[in-house]
Amino acid sequence: MNFSRGLNSILLLLFCLSLSLNTIRAHHTVNYNAINGIAGNAVRKVFIDSSDRVWLGTENGLSLITSNGIQNFIYPREWANNQIWEIMETPDSCLWIGTFKGDLYLLKNGYFSSIELPKAQDDRPLRRLAFKDEQVFAGTDKGLFVIDYNTRQIVPYRNIDRLSDLQVMSFFEIKNKLYFNTTQHGIFVIDTRNRHYKKVKYDQLEGQALFYIHPYDDSLFICRGKNNQELPYNLVSISLEHFFTNHIITDSFEMNSLGWKLEQSPGGELYAACWGVNDITGGLYRKNASLMQKVNEEFKIESNRIWDLNYHTVSNKLYLASLDKGLYIIDFNSIVNEHSLLANTDIQDLKIVDENIYILSDKEIIKYKEGSIVKKLSYADIDSFMKQHKPEIDYNNVNLNTALTLREITVINKQIGITSNRGLILLDRDLNPRRYFGGNGQIRASLL
Repeated sequence: MNFSRGLNSILLLLFCLSLSLNTIRAHHTVNYNAINGIAGNAVRKVFIDSSDRVWLGTENGLSLITSNGIQNFIYPREWANNQIWEIMETPDSCLWIGTFKGDLYLLKNGYFSSIELPKAQDDRPLRRLAFKDEQVFAGTDKGLFVIDYNTRQIVPYRNIDRLSDLQVMSFFEIKNKLYFNTTQHGIFVIDTRNRHYKKVKYDQLEGQALFYIHPYDDSLFICRGKNNQELPYNLVSISLEHFFTNHIITDSFEMNSLGWKLEQSPGGELYAACWGVNDITGGLYRKNASLMQKVNEEFKIESNRIWDLNYHTVSNKLYLASLDKGLYIIDFNSIVNEHSLLANTDIQDLKIVDENIYILSDKEIIKYKEGSIVKKLSYADIDSFMKQHKPEIDYNNVNLNTALTLREITVINKQIGITSNRGLILLDRDLNPRRYFGGNGQIRASLL
């Protein structure tokens, strides 16, 4: 058996099997925006409550997506501001809603109420909310506020006013303790029993703008906003053991944008909501070895301004909040076959050249790359070229009126050769016909 022909047969068999067995991460993505009825295209928060309802905090109010449609809460009389930045649910099924101006509202059983926070001289965006030990923590751009869950009254913490310029960016838990991170003053741990918080000593993060921290396996993943020589990338990770011992950071992940939220999805994959603020580097990123790769094209996401994301375990869907294109929903259940474009193709032969796959079917020649058909060349096109150009060499006085039958693909002098009952035709890598030789099609490179 000829080794080359045997190898080619194996490649063909494997590729044909992959048409029915192999899958990639091509999932169904749905986009909701103002045209579909949500309150606005600038979505700051996507939250899924205990009843699996999807709430959206937008620049124009609150939206609720249910199986029955979209309901908007744009101008409740109790609200002084409609720019919704944060949503959280407490055990009593009450929604806590934070706004750009720092207002805190409650929604329970269809009724709104508000909690009076200390007044600020100017806007004080309420970015994050957390619940721990019967207390609600409101992280703003100008400090941390604590509310008693049962009485709805402000809880006095001993050092609550010590750093009034604290810009609280996210809350996270380690070993049943609540922490928060800031853009200027590092990381703090909250002592809910003694009602105070203290700074966590971590020298290498001192002075760093920490935008989001996410516990992941036995590590903390940290989205940073300022690069330097020691920490060259926007995403770094620290093992919990090293975190508690002030150990030097050694793991970093190249991510070409600023991360605002991290989330895990099927298989423990790590996704990042990114927005570069003043550039177009943002979008949806996914961890791949030592890189965070942008995957907008894979999931058909048009926005480069992804601010928030939330993975829903029950539905196996990833929800993305964008600042300009509304809400994206990625359905991980609707997997698309990797080679669905070739599902009904009768493949006769194929050759893999660099990253391209050249396929001979019963109707055409196909150039295929990374799940997409790049170009096709039909039998009719080949027949026309042969008749117009006539063979450069003709061993058997080929009858060009004979029905054309293509046999196999071969690579000759960096060109794609197609053998047929009329001889050999040479194509360039883009499937443009270049030369034609008559005969039985077995002409070799040494003759060309």
